[in-house]
Amino acid sequence: MIDEFIQHLSRKFVILGVGNKLKSDDAAGVVLAEEMKKIFPERTLVSGTAPENYAEKIAQLAPEVLIIVDAVDFGGTPGETRLFAAEEMMNSFPLTHGPGFSLLVHFLKNYQDIDVKLLGIQPLNIGFGEDLSPDVEVGILRFLEKVKSRLNL
Repeated sequence: MIDEFIQHLSRKFVILGVGNKLKSDDAAGVVLAEEMKKIFPERTLVSGTAPENYAEKIAQLAPEVLIIVDAVDFGGTPGETRLFAAEEMMNSFPLTHGPGFSLLVHFLKNYQDIDVKLLGIQPLNIGFGEDLSPDVEVGILRFLEKVKSRLNL
């Protein structure tokens, strides 16, 4: 999975972090994106719970691939990451950020030729709270270490 993610970074890309910092592991996408922003400051956006508000900015950046990072319950172990196609994410997994996700993907696909991926992080707890569960925090750190290692950073 990490190889496929790195391969997308060789294209013109945008990373969009999505999540709610007040709902424990639901913040995983935002936390990972904030770290990725340190590596790719011009190509990483942090939207919180309203990804649709970034449609125009993403369109202006004109990426070949948009990688949306979010907590997704795909049945994995807490902190595990998986990369999905946009269609698969909208049809297979419950999205906790309202219709904004689908609206954003449909707008961008109609506006330009763009490949949309979801980097899903398996949550353990999405109840109210401001801390990530330890397993999710470790999963994010491991993912970042692998990215930095593959990019020789």
